[in-house]
Amino acid sequence: YYAQTLMDDPTLSWREGVEEFLKSCCYGSRSGIAVLSIEEAQKVYHCLNPENFQVFRQSQIALSRSLMNIFGISVQVFDPRLFGNLILTMIMVHKAIPDTMPFLFPETAENMVEFQIDALIHKMEQARDSKVT
Repeated sequence: YYAQTLMDDPTLSWREGVEEFLKSCCYGSRSGIAVLSIEEAQKVYHCLNPENFQVFRQSQIALSRSLMNIFGISVQVFDPRLFGNLILTMIMVHKAIPDTMPFLFPETAENMVEFQIDALIHKMEQARDSKVT
């Protein structure tokens, strides 16, 4: 995993590694990472039968759990579905500005992503530092 490489990089703090990962997710199209638009995600969804959607959903949860494990966050403290939703909404909303979501201000899209990344990292730090009893 790319996330593990970042966490293993001795030149990066935990926060810097997570921030780099989240920025790569949000700005992935700049570096060749495929990012589905809202419309593309809807098209894929409509092509899946209920069984395949359940398999996809379980894969999403497994990916979130794996990432949380890499980042040292317990699923007892932070719901992997919430974690996945927070990352996906950042990615998809950023990509949707201005075409799909024209009422959002495109000139503040970068600041919005920075704010969301900072807020998510803050919550991730709290979850990482929580002790599960």
